[in-house]
Amino acid sequence: MLSSADPAMATFPDRALIPGLRIGYLTDPGVVRAENQDSLFVPDPDTCDTAKRGVLVAVADGMGGHAGGALASRTAVESLAAFYTDPSVGLPADLLALNRIEKAHARIQDLQRERPQLKGMGTTLTAVVITGKSAVLLHVGDSRCYLWRAGALKLLTSDHTLAARWAQRGTLKVPLASSKSVLTRALGVGLSQVDRGEQDLQPGDRLLLASDGLHGVAPESRIIEILASTPIPWEAAKKLVALAKECGGPDNVTAILVDVE
Repeated sequence: MLSSADPAMATFPDRALIPGLRIGYLTDPGVVRAENQDSLFVPDPDTCDTAKRGVLVAVADGMGGHAGGALASRTAVESLAAFYTDPSVGLPADLLALNRIEKAHARIQDLQRERPQLKGMGTTLTAVVITGKSAVLLHVGDSRCYLWRAGALKLLTSDHTLAARWAQRGTLKVPLASSKSVLTRALGVGLSQVDRGEQDLQPGDRLLLASDGLHGVAPESRIIEILASTPIPWEAAKKLVALAKECGGPDNVTAILVDVE
């Protein structure tokens, strides 16, 4: 497992984790914040049974103050790490991952009860489980997963924010800036369900997982330019993080690129 916002774990060159996939990733505190409360998960093929469990990647964006946000996001990715050592057999990989997400939600709630100073902490989590030629998306919060295919960028997840809820109901044409960051679902607080979706994969596809420190500030047109012009996943992740910082970098920023070869 490679994970978390620990600066020592923040950058890795892209690598072919398993035949047919190439992954590049980067997390950064951004320009304004001293601490990085984002965490990420990428499996290490030397220690993870990707053949049995599939390949799982995830982004978690913590919230809840100096100590709470980083702890919440780290708890989420550490719970997913256990996904690869789960003794269960016969269950689909995405159900095992979903089980771990639910355990992470419960653990974050337990931590708040044990340590009142952590009250209100939580985290987004956007995870993708790739098995064969398909991907299952498991999603809570406002981190995102996109599909880049044949020159077009498609959003595969829905934001669980107050602004998105109002927009769906048609009660707010232009989201207020403050409503964009108010989560209606997160692990540890306000979780009602985990969104689950499926996506077929084709050679040449690219999945982008991003915290809102990227998609919330960077123009989509600039993201598309980078995806179109940068074939190496590691270089694309670097450029996306740099773009977010160029746009002010007010939040932590994380990008994971998964290329289907």
